[in-house]
Amino acid sequence: MRKRWIALLLGSVMTVSMLAGCGSAPAAGGTGAGESSPAQEKEETQKENAPEAEGQEAGGYADKISFTMTGVNTEAGVDYEAAAVGQYIRDKFNVEFEVLPNGADGAAERFAIEATSGELADLNMWGGFDWPSYYEYVDQGLFAPLPEGWEERWPNLYKMVEKSGYLESLEVDGQTYGYLHSIYGMMTDVEVATSHTSLYLRRDLAEQVGMNDLCADDTITISELKEYLQKVKEAGLVDRPVLGGTNGDILLMFKRAFGMPEEDFYVDGGSYEWLPNHENYAKMISAVQEWYQEGLLDPDFYNDTTTDYERETFYSGQTPCMYSPADPGSIQAVTQLEGYEEGSGFGNVAVVCVTDDDGNVFASEIGNYWLCTVFSPGTDEATMERLLDIVDWACTEEGSVITHVGIEGSEWQYAEDGTVENLTGEEFYPEFLAYFMLGWCVDDLTASGMMTPPDKKPMVEHCRDLYAVRASGTVFPIPQEYMIYSGELKTAYYGAVNLKNMAIQIICNGEDVESGLTDYKEANGSIWEPFLEDLNAQIKG
Repeated sequence: MRKRWIALLLGSVMTVSMLAGCGSAPAAGGTGAGESSPAQEKEETQKENAPEAEGQEAGGYADKISFTMTGVNTEAGVDYEAAAVGQYIRDKFNVEFEVLPNGADGAAERFAIEATSGELADLNMWGGFDWPSYYEYVDQGLFAPLPEGWEERWPNLYKMVEKSGYLESLEVDGQTYGYLHSIYGMMTDVEVATSHTSLYLRRDLAEQVGMNDLCADDTITISELKEYLQKVKEAGLVDRPVLGGTNGDILLMFKRAFGMPEEDFYVDGGSYEWLPNHENYAKMISAVQEWYQEGLLDPDFYNDTTTDYERETFYSGQTPCMYSPADPGSIQAVTQLEGYEEGSGFGNVAVVCVTDDDGNVFASEIGNYWLCTVFSPGTDEATMERLLDIVDWACTEEGSVITHVGIEGSEWQYAEDGTVENLTGEEFYPEFLAYFMLGWCVDDLTASGMMTPPDKKPMVEHCRDLYAVRASGTVFPIPQEYMIYSGELKTAYYGAVNLKNMAIQIICNGEDVESGLTDYKEANGSIWEPFLEDLNAQIKG
């Protein structure tokens, strides 16, 4: 799922034009470019939904409700009440509220303190969400459950939670104590959400070494990639003729090329298995070691470099390819590549899936969400219901556009093709951090094309194409029991076992792969074997 939730995703969110994350006309479910007068239709929709059009004071709510809430990376000293979005919500739902500080630094620790001391806001965007803590807090009575029948009363919210793939996992004794913010499914659906890390490769270099037809079908075999690197290195075409990417992402690429899932524990034939026991695990480590010894990986492969550093070296022309996140926003960032020509689509960059030598595609299903929102147990029934009315609205297309982009006419307007046009020259409206995660994750809008400039529409479409390519191959299902497992066995496992570090040690030290793996398995048998046994007991139970 997502680690380092706030800093990393918001960082990637801010790399793209208007909202970052991931345009032209939206996909099915949004406002299509083929519709007549899309801008006019949008204006009429906004008027119909505005408070004054409903014929009742303050949006039809007689009693004013007051509450507190947190956003994502909201900071102390910022006036989150001044801009238009907050006032729109106040008027539409007859509410008054305060946005409390929720900065990135120390967010997880602060949430834990506030939850256990009974100081949570009424609505809390929990950036450091993890399943073991969720169940522990629920067990302690630290969250308020959603009202009975919430699925029917707030159908837009229900759709978003259902699309996450974890609706049942949120339930404890028949009640739901929070909601997940799905990434795709409101305007842009995918057959299955898969981890989107992909290969970025410079076509111009491929042409220079006589591999003109490389990546023609959005795929490249692991052997073709190796040959490409060997030829580029031999020709001396770049300063750093290696496969770029963090060591974790590169290991992920090899796992996929050898037909293995990503997680330490995975479901195989109706039961769980430990990844090092996979028949191809030793072969995969051996292949990475071979690449490293041949100089096709960076000599400092053992260092845990950052994605930003690896992208910088690729964009500056130092490396011929890299394995890196390829969500709509990240793909658009290829325009930073040295020598990229404006308006040339992908320029000279191919973004593709790496396959095994037979062309088989392997991918892992991921939870279709980022972030969880929970409610204080001190929130009364009337306040909870009003909050859920706001959230349900934020999960509609109208509400999602407003909370992500601002108020139409002041911050933005619809272009004739149905896409969003920025009016302020600013990347975000002033209250963005307070409201953008009330409903769906921003990626749903950007991947639909609504939030992306028309000249970058081919890049967004290509991201969707890659999802289709991955879905057409072997997709390993989400190991739900493993992901939501809470207990001492899991804590002990991650306190002692780090498969990435083990693999890198064997690779970079030139150790014998088979004996190194055997020694590691035996040394940690008392840790991973009980955990594996308990996981399989959960499936049978």
